[in-house]
Order: sequence, then structure tokens, then C-alpha cells
Amino acid sequence: MTQLQMKTYLVVRDFRYRRNKRGEEYGMSVAVYTTPERIFGYDTVSAAYSEEPAASRERIVARLIELYPHASEKNINKLI
Repeated sequence: MTQLQMKTYLVVRDFRYRRNKRGEEYGMSVAVYTTPERIFGYDTVSAAYSEEPAASRERIVARLIELYPHASEKNINKLI
């Protein structure tokens, strides 16, 4: 399972709590996994297969800067 996650064949879609007989949530949440194709679409995922790793990294950095404009380059590199 870990290898599939590291290769991004599986990604976390959601976290859900277990429910008791009365329908009340309890305990720790449990991760719900899915494939990236189900979230982003097959065309989007398969288009990235031909992309060079350096170009992928640049896109990831650009997206993180867009989401977190005040983050330093050191923090972004640490996250990646």
C-alpha cells in the first residue's frame, strides 16, 4: 500500500469516522483512498506521464507558491 502511495497510484480522497449503532461518529478518522484518475480525470493524469521530472517539480513549486504566497523557498522544498 505504501509503495502505491509513494508512486501516486493511490491518493487520499477523504477521511471518515466510524459510526456506532446510533449513527454517531466515534474514534479516529479513517483514510479513504482512490486513484488520481477518479479525482483529476484520466486525460489530466495521462498527460503528465510524458513530462520531465524537473518540469513536474516546477509545476508543483508554482502551485504551492500560488496557494501559500508567504511560504519561503526553504519551506516549500522541505514540503516537497
